[in-house]
Amino acid sequence: MKNILLVGTGESTLKMWDDLARFSKDPNIEIMCYSNSMELFLQRGIEPDYWFFVDPTSALDTLKLINDTYTEHKKLKTKLLTIHHEKGTHIGDIKTLNKYFAGDTVRLPLKYWTEFWENLQMARPKFSEVQDLKYTSIKSINQNPEEYPKLASLGENSRQPSLRFNNEENIIIFGSSGYPPAAEPYLRNIYSQGRAFPYVNKKKYGFMHMTENKMTMVTLPVCAHIGSSNVYIVGFDGIGGRWDDPKNSAGIFEDSSFQEFYLKEWVEWKKYTNMNIYSIVEDKFTILNNFIEYVQT
Repeated sequence: MKNILLVGTGESTLKMWDDLARFSKDPNIEIMCYSNSMELFLQRGIEPDYWFFVDPTSALDTLKLINDTYTEHKKLKTKLLTIHHEKGTHIGDIKTLNKYFAGDTVRLPLKYWTEFWENLQMARPKFSEVQDLKYTSIKSINQNPEEYPKLASLGENSRQPSLRFNNEENIIIFGSSGYPPAAEPYLRNIYSQGRAFPYVNKKKYGFMHMTENKMTMVTLPVCAHIGSSNVYIVGFDGIGGRWDDPKNSAGIFEDSSFQEFYLKEWVEWKKYTNMNIYSIVEDKFTILNNFIEYVQT
């Protein structure tokens, strides 16, 4: 039985630090850090079991810290899970980021991408193990159905768990294709602000409309892929700020407001994933307890 403590970037990671430090000594629990929550653990002398990230913007400083601290002879015990496509293109490539995740325009300068890519390659041999994950996304399936013809029907209807979790290619599927009706006013608002990319008006990609956060979009699919039995969540709060900047709620609230829509699916998908999902954060620090079971630590 694989028990995963899934750690996000929210402020509750700080509020619950004593518990997280205790879990790091429990041989029955493995810690998976998402994005720059890894940095918090390394700063405090704890090497998690897994590190996974999507956004280069929140991973670069962590990669720099790893490159400054570790060598090929003094390795991290952490296993790096990277979203490396089977054809060999990494997420550090702008075209790849556009294809699977982002909109039609990436505003970061090329110099930034080069720095990220160089640091990632430098860091890879400093991990105890690196696993390149085969993946695609609902966006890519929609736009490139010929790439995986047997998955093409997911493009129009992502709610096919038997195909999503048991596809012949053993590929991780990122993102959902729908969004709840309650999100319509929110979407009209971000369209008016120019924050939605052009193609989202053609297809209802939930995660590309900024209505789905990274927890259900990418981290739970990875947890399911590695065979997790129980996932205990902290740091995907939907309220508050980020652990490294409590006044900054970017990515914490705006894409978590409709989590009931997505988490409900994941709870229902247990018969396909064999995975239980729990919150370990008190009600006052998270919205997740409204949708999934809270367990006291």
